Amino acid sequence: MTNYILLSNHDKIKGESYIVRFTQPVEFSELVVKEFGKVPDVRDFLLSYIARDFFRTKWDSPISKDLHNFYIQHVDKRNPYFKEVKETFEYAQNNLKKGDPFYNFSLPDTIGTKHQLTDFKGKVVILDFWFNGCFTCKGITPSIEKAEDFFKDKNVQFISIGIDDEKAWKEGIGVFSSKNSLQLYTEEKRAEHDIIKFSKVFFYPRLIVLDKQGNIVGIPPNPAADFEGFKAYINELL
Repeated sequence: MTNYILLSNHDKIKGESYIVRFTQPVEFSELVVKEFGKVPDVRDFLLSYIARDFFRTKWDSPISKDLHNFYIQHVDKRNPYFKEVKETFEYAQNNLKKGDPFYNFSLPDTIGTKHQLTDFKGKVVILDFWFNGCFTCKGITPSIEKAEDFFKDKNVQFISIGIDDEKAWKEGIGVFSSKNSLQLYTEEKRAEHDIIKFSKVFFYPRLIVLDKQGNIVGIPPNPAADFEGFKAYINELL
């Protein structure tokens, strides 16, 4: 249905639905209302789908409030997805704000040594959440390694956090995550670990940047798609 919407409105928005719903979510939502405004079940499903995934993926975006307002104005609040969308938006707004402290994790590395967020005070921290077999994780890894080389003499710490069991996690290091990052994992709790629940990681890879005090900065540009933008994002924190 999302592809149908774009094909029917190619003069207004061009691109693949997966990309457009994250880069132009309000405009895409307007087209949903235009095409399915008289079919409430379809309209509410699509608007909820767009809003929920955007709030999960782009929770630091200034567009979030505009999308939330549009969603509230155009859906039937009795629809079965309304509560989840509202809770997703409100959690991000209340718990993942720029400047708020990040979850003070304590996670083991490949030899069992525990590392806490407080260990990296004074450094900008880039967290890379991944799993073995993640195609897009593999695709972003060379760019992360390139960034590590660029920032190697600066106060920047790259930390890869795998969500697999220990065997799969260790097998994936260097393929689905940078071999040069500090490698930690979620101790067999997988996506049920508190760090995943806190940061609401639903899509992988997920990069989250923290400042030198361990506070949330946000989601940086994808280094595989915009390496210069990624460098500039980190440099502003140094």
